[in-house]
Amino acid sequence: MLGTLGENAPSYSVVKSWIAEFKRGRGGTADEPRSVHPNDASTTENIHAVQELLNNDRRLTITHTAETTGISSSTAHQIINEHLCMKKISARWVLRMLTAEQKKCRVDI
Repeated sequence: MLGTLGENAPSYSVVKSWIAEFKRGRGGTADEPRSVHPNDASTTENIHAVQELLNNDRRLTITHTAETTGISSSTAHQIINEHLCMKKISARWVLRMLTAEQKKCRVDI
C-alpha cells in the first residue's frame, strides 16, 4: 500500500481501527460530530468578572483571581495581560499605558 499511495498512506494502526469501526457498523471514515464548546475561556463575562475583582483589590494574585472566577490560572493571566493590559508592579496590578484621560489628569496635578 505504501508503494501506491506513497507518504500519504494511512498508518497500519489507523487502517486497523477503521476496520474495527466498520465491523461495528460505522458507515464511513469521517469524524463524528463533536460537542460545541468555546475554545477560549476569555469570554466577555469572564473579562468583566476579573476586571471587577481587580478594581476592588489590585493586590490579588492570579491564583486567587482564577479560583474566585472559576477559570484556569493561565486564562486569568491571559485576561489580565492581554485583555485588560495590566502588569504586576510592586504587588499591584497597574495599567501598562495611561489613557488620554489619565495623562490629562497627571498634567493637571
